[in-house]
Amino acid sequence: MWHSGGMGSHGGGWMKLMGMVHRDRRSAQRHVQDAATALLAPIDRSLPKLSTQDEDGCGPGANLGTGLTHGHPQHCSGSATFEPIPHDHDFCERVTINVSGMRFETQLRTLNQFPDTLLGDPCRRMRYFDPLRNEYFFDRNRPTFDAILYYYQSGGRLRRPTTVPLDVFSEEIKFYELGELATNKFREEEGFIKEEEKPLPKPEFQRKVWLLFEYPESSQAARVVAIISVFVILLSIVIFCLETLPEFKHYKVFNTTTNGTKIEEDEVPDITDPFFLIETICIVWFTFELSVRFLACPNKLHFFKDVMNTIDIIAIIPYFITLATVIAEEEDPTMNLPKAPQNPQDKSTNQAMSLAILRVIRLVRVFRIFKLSRHSKGLQILGRTLKASMRELGLLIFFLFIDQWACGGKLSVRCARLPACSQSHCPCPSSCPTSTISITERLTKKTCNRRTSTTSPAVLIFPVL
Repeated sequence: MWHSGGMGSHGGGWMKLMGMVHRDRRSAQRHVQDAATALLAPIDRSLPKLSTQDEDGCGPGANLGTGLTHGHPQHCSGSATFEPIPHDHDFCERVTINVSGMRFETQLRTLNQFPDTLLGDPCRRMRYFDPLRNEYFFDRNRPTFDAILYYYQSGGRLRRPTTVPLDVFSEEIKFYELGELATNKFREEEGFIKEEEKPLPKPEFQRKVWLLFEYPESSQAARVVAIISVFVILLSIVIFCLETLPEFKHYKVFNTTTNGTKIEEDEVPDITDPFFLIETICIVWFTFELSVRFLACPNKLHFFKDVMNTIDIIAIIPYFITLATVIAEEEDPTMNLPKAPQNPQDKSTNQAMSLAILRVIRLVRVFRIFKLSRHSKGLQILGRTLKASMRELGLLIFFLFIDQWACGGKLSVRCARLPACSQSHCPCPSSCPTSTISITERLTKKTCNRRTSTTSPAVLIFPVL
């Protein structure tokens, strides 16, 4: 009884306490509902009222906003149903590509832009699919794949990373099969010149002869012909240089008056001269090579338009002019005999003019050194570099020309102020060679009566610049 009475006395108080808690909770819920209703009242007043048909999901506004309906809108007559935009979820599927441990994610429609490539063709890329990890695995260069993936994402722009070598990037392009168009565009952006396809003769024998003399890398026999050609070119250049030495020069006696003679250098070589014989052998080879190449070429007009062929023709012309002069001298034995009286001044002038023309013609043989560029890739690259830099080189020569004349005029004015020098001896053109040496050799002190030597390196360097 004690236990029962105690529990009963305390149970009444406990029930009262729980009743108060429930009343407070219901009161708090009512306050929250009232506050929410007060906040949503302005929004509810601004919305259009829906009819009973709208509330059932069959009215014209049943599909507005969210596109959700309550009921079955297909049975509602006169109502505007919502048609969703067609969306192909297959092309939005994410594709995971693992390149040597680094994962890349992209969408399937990004790869499908180029279906002719390795990643764009489902059949070809399926060979690298890993079904266990649900990804494509490529054991390739990782930094390169950034540029490969950007090629798909950008719609065809290919940029080589600076950390990837050129040969490695080219191999990756071939592996992913981006195509010839992307490869050629990439090579052009890298500075490579696209080699034009040169036509070959159709007859088999003519084509073999053309390849033999035009393309040294085509066969072993073509390499032998190229070696012989280079040897003959070097031999002719050496002979051309040795002829200018005083030990090998020939002198001839000219009749100046009836009672006087004059000894001068003989510009017309002797037919028995060893240098002339070696020169003849070289010219025979040059003529034979040029004739064979002309007869075997596929297009005669393009043959003469080629700069190298023009150099070959110019290089052999001086020999035939010299040979004609030798033959004319041999057929005229009275050339060196005493002749009728003639004005000495006119005769010396004619001889000097003839010798000057002959010297200029023989000087053209220096063009033979350019024949080496046919067999040297380095010289060809140098020529193309100079051709591409003609504007900059022209600008450099223009400013050097201005500096030359400015310094020449300054030296001319300073020279005229000296008491030991008159203005007539120091014109501006005469001071230009001195100013050229001052510019190239950085010599600051020059006197007005100092003459410039033609063998100075500065005089040779300035025209080259």
